[in-house]
Amino acid sequence: MNGISGIPKNSRHYEMAQRLQEDWSRELLRQATNYCRQAKVETAVSMLSTIPATSQLHDRVTELRQRWSKQAKVLDQAIAAKDAEDWQQAISAIKSLEGSPMYHSLPVQELLQQAMTNLYEPEESLTEIATSDLPAVELSDELQQPDQVLVEIATQDLPTVQPSITPPEKISVSPAPTQQAF
Repeated sequence: MNGISGIPKNSRHYEMAQRLQEDWSRELLRQATNYCRQAKVETAVSMLSTIPATSQLHDRVTELRQRWSKQAKVLDQAIAAKDAEDWQQAISAIKSLEGSPMYHSLPVQELLQQAMTNLYEPEESLTEIATSDLPAVELSDELQQPDQVLVEIATQDLPTVQPSITPPEKISVSPAPTQQAF
């Protein structure tokens, strides 16, 4: 794009060069937005930096660069909280991204799911404490085997074999004898 910006205004190719520059700028913005939606913020911000200041999109690009940089810091905080196993902080950081394209990205949603799972999963030591006073329950042989009476009731009306199927009688269709008139 640097070559385009060097074309003098009095050149007959200047207008076409400006249109190409705007087209490329829009395409770069589109690609950067897609990277941001995938939580690849560094790549997205880097792409925004290549859009020239002379572009009509410059103000929008400046705003997005600032917003995405802030969101990247929040994502970094969520990742740091995950590494520290501070699941509540990880969830809080991710929730602050809600409403942004990055929030719905696969990496952010996976991180959110991991944090929620770990936050609400009971610790093993607590489970042991909670269940240590419970009496042990063993099933008697009677409960492990089906009750013979119930088996008999359930099967009493069932035929032991499938009844035979008789084929329908053969019906022959032949014309009735006709009487001849004399």
